[in-house]
Amino acid sequence: MVEFPKYVKINDLDLVMAIREGMNPMLEWYDKKHNNLPYFWNYISGPKYGNSHHKSYSCVHSMGRWLDALVNAEAITGEVVPQEIYDQLAFWAYEIFNNDTGMMANLNVNTFEWEKVCDLHNLREAMYAFVALLKKNPNDQKAKKGAEHLIDMVDRYTDFETGNWKTDLYERECGGKVECGASSEREVYRFSSTLGRYIGGLVRLYMVYPYDKALDQAIRLTDTALKNVLLDDGEFDRERFAEHLHSTSSMISGIAMLGSLIQNQEILCRVKKFMENGYYQVATDFGWCLENDKRVDNWVGEINNTGDYLEACLCLGKAGYEEYYDRADKMIRCHLLPSQLLDVSFIETVINSV
Repeated sequence: MVEFPKYVKINDLDLVMAIREGMNPMLEWYDKKHNNLPYFWNYISGPKYGNSHHKSYSCVHSMGRWLDALVNAEAITGEVVPQEIYDQLAFWAYEIFNNDTGMMANLNVNTFEWEKVCDLHNLREAMYAFVALLKKNPNDQKAKKGAEHLIDMVDRYTDFETGNWKTDLYERECGGKVECGASSEREVYRFSSTLGRYIGGLVRLYMVYPYDKALDQAIRLTDTALKNVLLDDGEFDRERFAEHLHSTSSMISGIAMLGSLIQNQEILCRVKKFMENGYYQVATDFGWCLENDKRVDNWVGEINNTGDYLEACLCLGKAGYEEYYDRADKMIRCHLLPSQLLDVSFIETVINSV
């Protein structure tokens, strides 16, 4: 008879416990046959079980997020993350740029060779990796150079008036293609799904490494967003924002963080306007949010969005709109914490049986 762990059925209070539990997969789910590449897909129900890779999300998305999460979780909980985990994630942080296109490349998950294709949806996560490495070691010169290089590439190939990537110039000079793996082929042309969601990475970088170009680029991209996407009406328009709603929430969070950092009330008021209007077109008061706006017969949500909107609420609360602290508290207690699956013993049993 299987003995299951003794957990509370629902956690709506203990944030530190939730963080500790959330660290576990990021300490274990690596492909040891391929340089400890983090897994992206984790199947826990039929018809197939187990883990697999995504051409860009495994080597950039998972890598960047796991580095960011583990460094912060370690600082909060006091749990010690083995150095080998950081080392294997850091390996991929630099390896994705080990090609002649100048940008993070896609990985062919059949041959495990690099392709001359860059997924612009991962700009945010690539920067997250450098931020995390600098949190671990503020004197990490390699991480600084990596972040500076990414900023330079974005500066050269971004049209800051429209928010578009200068695809033709990039392909001509670097020989690589660009795409956006977020939701559909159209998303590669959406500011939110590419450059907009990257703003928060720049703000986080500046907070650990006050590099003037990082702050300047974050301000310029925010200006682009306020001109073209996050308008004064506060409404959500899928054609203006993106079908992929985590890109919208990531951008909102990054802009709120910038407004908080430079104490710009105009920026914060624009975020507040969205949180009072457009937010309710895609999300609920307690933090649940659709995964993709294109869904018409499927109510699948994505909890990443909750974390981003919670972050925006904290920035607004700090700016003097104290009711947003209550809103953040509701998101934590009523959705973020209770959504975590604490008893995962049945998943382990299923996967081990394969």
